[in-house]
Amino acid sequence: MNRVNLSFAILSLLVSVPALGQPSRQAVLDALRGYEIPMTRERLESLGAGWEQVLEQLAQDPSLVPLYRIRAVGALAFSKSPTTPAVLRAVLARHGKAERGPAAIEAKAAVSALGLVEGANALDLLAGFLDHPVPDTRIAAAQALSAIASPKVPALLRKRLAVEVEPVAKAGLEQALQTATR
Repeated sequence: MNRVNLSFAILSLLVSVPALGQPSRQAVLDALRGYEIPMTRERLESLGAGWEQVLEQLAQDPSLVPLYRIRAVGALAFSKSPTTPAVLRAVLARHGKAERGPAAIEAKAAVSALGLVEGANALDLLAGFLDHPVPDTRIAAAQALSAIASPKVPALLRKRLAVEVEPVAKAGLEQALQTATR
């Protein structure tokens, strides 16, 4: 093996070694890879301590393939890290107005995750997404709001339901309203 190949091999090894006690970037990417496999907190925890920080990094990495970034944003719904809400809010600040493409899907994933991570602290922000131009994002906001125990939620959902014209979004809002009033 010549010096160039040996140097490259050593450099590759050093770059691939994760920070002490944290799963490698590749291990977390591998967990995000199987789209048909539902993500669970247990699956993420099996990666080892630090998985939340790696997910937060992936969710903010503009060089990452959009599918992985979207899945990382969605998987943050399982995070208990105190920095996760800020990461999700940053995603929404970047992509919250997107109407199509990966950015719109990423925004929808962030809306869903933020509702689970922040609950009532995100109520006002999530309520704003009930008027989003993309029906799927409106539905995600309605579902996220329906999980928040607040007397404001049914009124917000009824208000949007009164003006909703998209049949799929209307059905999602009705379902969220039923959940919120149970």
